[in-house]
Amino acid sequence: MISFASLANMILNFSMIRNVGGEEGFSLKTELHEVRRIMLKQNNQFIMKNGMTVDLKALFFEDPNEVGPSDQVQFEGVIRNEEGIIIKKADGNDYLLKINEPKMLSFDSEGKTIDLNLVLKMEKN
Repeated sequence: MISFASLANMILNFSMIRNVGGEEGFSLKTELHEVRRIMLKQNNQFIMKNGMTVDLKALFFEDPNEVGPSDQVQFEGVIRNEEGIIIKKADGNDYLLKINEPKMLSFDSEGKTIDLNLVLKMEKN
């Protein structure tokens, strides 16, 4: 059986916003927005100007309850701060993306809020 994912290009719309809150409503934001063609099992690194990195790898998701190719892709990886220290593991259901459905994630680390927005699209060859 040939899967749909093996016959398609995957396009990942990736956005990351790092928000550092200050006093009296002042905040400092760093943003990264990128559209990238990705492949299964290939490491993809996204680097912000401040040195934060997100490493993601796409893995084909097989749902045992469905017949045929899945419309979901599982992502795994890590998010590192400016010093290269892992602040969050990217795995589990939070990083299971359905094709064409936006996934918005947010977490706090060291007084900073990190927002990720991921959208996976498929293009047939």
